[in-house]
Amino acid sequence: MLAPGERISIRSETVKLPDVKESTFTVSGGNKSYGSILNGLKGIKEEYDASLRERAKAYARENVGAETFETDEELTARATGETTSSYASKRNKAALKRDEKIEDAERDRAGLSAGYLSAVRAVKEKEESALAAHAERMSQKGLSHSSTAGLKEESIRLNAERAYGEAGSLYGEKLSAIDNKIRRAETAYDEAMREYEISYAIDLEKKIAKYKSQRDKLLAAYKSSAEKAEADRAEAYLKEDAELNAAYEDVNGDYTGEKKVNYDRRYDYVIGELADFTEEKKKDFLAKNREELRAYLGLYYDKFARTIGG
Repeated sequence: MLAPGERISIRSETVKLPDVKESTFTVSGGNKSYGSILNGLKGIKEEYDASLRERAKAYARENVGAETFETDEELTARATGETTSSYASKRNKAALKRDEKIEDAERDRAGLSAGYLSAVRAVKEKEESALAAHAERMSQKGLSHSSTAGLKEESIRLNAERAYGEAGSLYGEKLSAIDNKIRRAETAYDEAMREYEISYAIDLEKKIAKYKSQRDKLLAAYKSSAEKAEADRAEAYLKEDAELNAAYEDVNGDYTGEKKVNYDRRYDYVIGELADFTEEKKKDFLAKNREELRAYLGLYYDKFARTIGG
């Protein structure tokens, strides 16, 4: 609030004024209407009223406890962080599931390689054993270099080659199955990631819209409450201002601060406007406009009446 000496009373400003009369009379220097003079007083009064309202509003605004709300950018950032965190967990689980399946397949691949090498060694040992036994038999019979010995040896080697092929074919089939298992795990992960991206975008949009809606409702409620509180503070300012000035005026019989400046202007203005009037016209102006002049001049009305001999 302003200091007591700067208070502006609004007691006389609330008086309902009658309609301005538009009577015209002639004085030296041209025509001048009573209504134009009263309108001039009204204009000076309205300047004061507007200034008082602005000071009340400024006081109310300065004493508002400001509350901040998240911007669209801040809401988007918050929603993005929360949604990203939620889907990070889902992505991590999908990646872990894929990795576990691939690790299992790699273990199967390692075991399959060991089994294949073992099968190859077994075929090799069987071939070598059969060839050794055949050579010994042929030697005992003295047929080591016979065609019969060569045919049998060739048969043993062909059987070994078929066994090698079967072992390799089986290894290939099992290896292909393991590769397919790995590909299925990777494909399932990729599909999950695509689904998550779509779901992520939808959920993020919904979350942003939800947060904005919540913010807008709170903001609307706050604005409504703040506007009422500001209006109440302005009204309280005007009331207290009027009470303090009324007390000053009752004690001192005069106005103070900006109100005094304004009333001095009103008084000087009307005196100046009547300067070219004859004494008769001054008294006529006063007689026909007493009510309006009392409202506009307030405490200075009696001084004005005495000055023009009314």
